[in-house]
Amino acid sequence: MTAFSRLFTKTEDFEYELVLSSVNSRYLEISVKTPDFLAPKRWVMENLLKEYLLRGKVTLQAKITFTQKYLKENVAINGDLIRSYFSQIDALELPINITIGDLMKLPHAVESINTEIDEGAWDLLQGKIIELIGLFLKEADREGTQLERDLKGRLQETVRIIKSLEKGSPQTAERYRELLLQRIEKAGAGDIVDETRLYKEVSLFAESADFTEEVTRLKSHCDAFSDFLAEKSPEKGKKISFLLQEMNREINTIGSKCRDSDLALLVVNAKEELEKMREQIQNVW
Repeated sequence: MTAFSRLFTKTEDFEYELVLSSVNSRYLEISVKTPDFLAPKRWVMENLLKEYLLRGKVTLQAKITFTQKYLKENVAINGDLIRSYFSQIDALELPINITIGDLMKLPHAVESINTEIDEGAWDLLQGKIIELIGLFLKEADREGTQLERDLKGRLQETVRIIKSLEKGSPQTAERYRELLLQRIEKAGAGDIVDETRLYKEVSLFAESADFTEEVTRLKSHCDAFSDFLAEKSPEKGKKISFLLQEMNREINTIGSKCRDSDLALLVVNAKEELEKMREQIQNVW
């Protein structure tokens, strides 16, 4: 499922920007990106996402910065060390200009008294992540409603095509049989082979153009598709994906049996609908 949510919050010590996004994937793939001081908590965040999400390539970004109040209380500039750096560099008489910014980047020029997140701040962050997931799922549900409407429309169109194919299947076999007999008669083959055997072979060959069984299975698959779509099961996306493979196999078989250009066009249209549904179903959890 493709979805996106963003959440901002601020405390005395931290400013949070949390972003959760997802793109289509057959499986659940989670990536958590945080500042280094939150690295030990990344696996906890990942497990938290697994409790609520089922499929998709999911990325959680936690952009957390310290407030001015926190920096004043927890960050110290080592003035003596910076002056020592400056005097030693100045003594080298290098043909370059050294700025205070350059000096501040040198080791231990700026010392952080505490760069760990305490339990209170962590509890708040977890709560905000759960809130973010809730916003994410609400957005996914909104998109899911539109997706369900689209899939139902395409399923109805597929059913209409199947009904048209069903009407044409017996007629196609009979027309094919008549056409074969006309060609045999025109070629004069009936005079040189056993007539009974000939008509039997023609009938068998003509029956190979009959795709009634495939149409029957397709109708059954469409009923199952509708039932799966109505389910609340978290596995329904995978079920429908498998069902679409079976439907595509049946329609390909019908295409190989078609001896009529109008019916062949219906097969092409059915394939287009199945392909669009196959793409869309990747969004279903």
